[in-house]
Amino acid sequence: MNPHEREVAFSSPVNRELVHRASTSEVLPTSFSDTSKGTFVAGIQWPRRHSFYGPERFDSALIAETIRQLTVLTLHEGYRVPLEHKFMMTGFGFQIHGVQPSVVRRAAAVELVGFVSLVDARWSGTDLRGGKVEVAIRTREGQLIAEGYGVARICSASTYARIRRQGLGDSLGKTQRLEKLPASDVGRQHASDVMIGRTSDPAIHSIQADLDQPYFFDHALDHVPGVALIEAIRQHACIQHANPHVDLQRFEATFTRVVEHSPSATVHASPHSENLFLITQGPAVCVRATATLRVFGPTQVSRKFPSSVKGGAQPAPGALLLE
Repeated sequence: MNPHEREVAFSSPVNRELVHRASTSEVLPTSFSDTSKGTFVAGIQWPRRHSFYGPERFDSALIAETIRQLTVLTLHEGYRVPLEHKFMMTGFGFQIHGVQPSVVRRAAAVELVGFVSLVDARWSGTDLRGGKVEVAIRTREGQLIAEGYGVARICSASTYARIRRQGLGDSLGKTQRLEKLPASDVGRQHASDVMIGRTSDPAIHSIQADLDQPYFFDHALDHVPGVALIEAIRQHACIQHANPHVDLQRFEATFTRVVEHSPSATVHASPHSENLFLITQGPAVCVRATATLRVFGPTQVSRKFPSSVKGGAQPAPGALLLE
């Protein structure tokens, strides 16, 4: 029995505003409480089925979204950051650990426990200005499923508007419509779930953000969100390895610039290291990410690469992720 079992509940989701979601059905945390100074515990419920990610195989998109929601929830609920404030995430990472199939292959929804703490906090008087939120996701029995982190800079709505140019946040923007890849090539079921398209160079893919995609765009965003960029990297890896079952087992990223809706950004592996992925828009590098890949198939072979960024730039003040 997990010693924190009595501190979690699963009967209903937390308020959707606390995790920056418009749809209540997409809210994953079900409770949040303070266990001791600087440490929090959250109930988490994953759906039995979902139109986008697959809980039955611990989809990296599901892990990333869980960590994103716990990061946002902790800053709002744990540190009373006002709901109108903006979180400009400059770093994000996760690692998925081996789990028994019985954890998720059952009729009931999956109930988990998240342990969360804030480190490297930056304060201005009594106002929290940023920090690194560390997350560990465990089964109710205590088995570690995944761990990760989000590094956030916190700013007021007015400061955000100045950074993003006044009025830009009121518009979704326009995205170019280019040829997408078949959904089956990147391990997805629906065309709207495909995040990348072809370019003249087979080693480079354009990022195709579909504003009608309900998972990534269930509320208005003035940029391409970080979870969509992470998925674009995964899909690019599927094509590069000619296997739709490729997923991210370990992932770390530095977000140095906002990815706008237009012109189309591109994703490619670094010519110097196949485990280093870059997302660029025009001449600017927006995201540097390293990944260890895993392959889901009949034998579930794991393909591993080193996970250290070479020559990574320091995050700029304008980096934005997972809003």
